[in-house]
Amino acid sequence: MLLLAIAGGLAGDIHLKQNKAFASSRSFFGITHILHNPPALRVVQHGRMIHGAQSPRVNGRKIPTSYYERNSGLGIVLAEYRRLQNDQPINKPLRIGVVGLGVGTIAALAQSGDSLRFYEIDSDVERIAREYFSFIDDSAASIDVVLGDARIMLDHEAQKGVFQNFYILIIDAFNSDAVPMHLLTREPMRLYDAHLNPHGLLAFQVSNIHLNLGAVVQGLAADAGQQAIRLSTLGSDPIALSSDWVFATRNSQLLESEAR
Repeated sequence: MLLLAIAGGLAGDIHLKQNKAFASSRSFFGITHILHNPPALRVVQHGRMIHGAQSPRVNGRKIPTSYYERNSGLGIVLAEYRRLQNDQPINKPLRIGVVGLGVGTIAALAQSGDSLRFYEIDSDVERIAREYFSFIDDSAASIDVVLGDARIMLDHEAQKGVFQNFYILIIDAFNSDAVPMHLLTREPMRLYDAHLNPHGLLAFQVSNIHLNLGAVVQGLAADAGQQAIRLSTLGSDPIALSSDWVFATRNSQLLESEAR
């Protein structure tokens, strides 16, 4: 019931009925609408779900929105990960992997020197992200987009002996009406772990109005010998959405820091 109440808040945060669809696109994966309510937001809607939003204003277009705002679970943990990195003798830029491109909002959380590698199954999603939104172009990070099913592409890389050594691997493919469960089993968990730095972090965006996926991810993390923490937040401003994140890692220092 709590999750349903939070989900109900999503519609209130960005009220789609007040937005006007000025473009639509159909692919194998369904119909996507690009909505606009000037001067507030540009929004992507797929089915009944929001998949990203951006302010069209010059002074607002670089601000991360929706599930990825700076006060979201991802924003909080990413900032803490950077703080812990800064305590080390060498401050290394972050190598970040993301399963699911959306409109590229996560690129707004990256910094100069970081590298982002997006895995996206739908080529139409990349086209929309580049044509109607500017998060990718505006980012200070180096960005690469790999088209194809993320599980297959990561497996192909592993078979070639190419392991990405991600500091953070974000799995962000579960807030639609149809959940890709092939990304939530023991086999892909082992695959994610293989591409993760030994001190790295898995971040699962599990916001979903139908299923309690957080419990599934926490169970998978325990099965893989990882510790997990769940962070649920309410949107802190009109361009932010309520979000539910689970983070899994063997980096006990990070989890202890987050617990405090």
